[in-house]
Amino acid sequence: MRNATKSLISALALASVSTLAVAQQRPADIVSPITDSALTLQSTPSQARAADRVAYDKPTAENSVMLFVDHQVGLMASVRDFAQASGYKANVVALAQMAKALKIPVLLTTSNAQWQNGDLLPELKETFPDQPIIRRTGIINAYEDHTGTFPAAAEPAVKALGNDFTFPNRIESLPGKLSDFKDLQINTFVTNDGVTLSYWEAGQGKPLIFVPGWSANGAQYINVVYLLSKQYHVYVLDPRNQGLSQHVDFGGRIARFSMDLKQFGDHLGLETADYVGHSMGAAILWSYVDLFGTQGVDKVAFVDEPISIYSHSDWSEQERLEAGGTTTSPERMVACLHCRWAGQ
Repeated sequence: MRNATKSLISALALASVSTLAVAQQRPADIVSPITDSALTLQSTPSQARAADRVAYDKPTAENSVMLFVDHQVGLMASVRDFAQASGYKANVVALAQMAKALKIPVLLTTSNAQWQNGDLLPELKETFPDQPIIRRTGIINAYEDHTGTFPAAAEPAVKALGNDFTFPNRIESLPGKLSDFKDLQINTFVTNDGVTLSYWEAGQGKPLIFVPGWSANGAQYINVVYLLSKQYHVYVLDPRNQGLSQHVDFGGRIARFSMDLKQFGDHLGLETADYVGHSMGAAILWSYVDLFGTQGVDKVAFVDEPISIYSHSDWSEQERLEAGGTTTSPERMVACLHCRWAGQ
């Protein structure tokens, strides 16, 4: 036993000496520099091909885009290429993290989140919290969607309108013409009753949605969007039959406008947003809350729309002020409007 122990110790000592000798013979490690930017290629793709090597272009924000199609919770159960769904999910998450690290733009698209396929993977939502999700209605293949719910990238406003516009009475530090607001874009989506609605957008960050009043549209909000887009991702939805949205002979009621607003949020893939309603837009927001509740509504502002125009006869003066009531009867309101129209 003692001899066996001595032999084992001798063998271990010899192995240690051999390992140390090999380590001493190795050249020093080469440590690459640490950088957050893509290093310049040592040779161009054409030079690589000429030398019979594989041409390689590093993925950057200028030459790449990453498309995530239907990476939904429900669809994970149908994947058969992997022994376990966790392996597939790990690959998807790794690609997403790579895109974020390299600042590569991404597109996220799914079918309706309320259908059997479920919602987008929560890991992708966490990785890209400011990236809207393109929800397709009635379409499985994203490339077969001709309804406009999977559109090309939003067009700059000047290109979408086909013309530049100079604003009269320019205000200092605000755009003097449309082309001065280079980040302003115009896009469209299609409602479930087949109406194409247009919306204006600019900025990054928390979503802020403006709902215009009767006969108004996004063009009237350009200065507001310009200022707020420095802190928010601002949207202005042109209601149906107004602005750039499609003009149809149906759906011209407050409840339908609020449904359009709900489907607009679904189209953008918003989980929560701030809302501002002006005039009739405030009534649309009240209807939205009545129909769909306050889930997904973080903050809301009502502009130029009193709770009640008419002051009830049994209200106190304080109650009238709090409700915004300005008259005690419809007849007095009509008479007042007639006076204004007549210039009296």
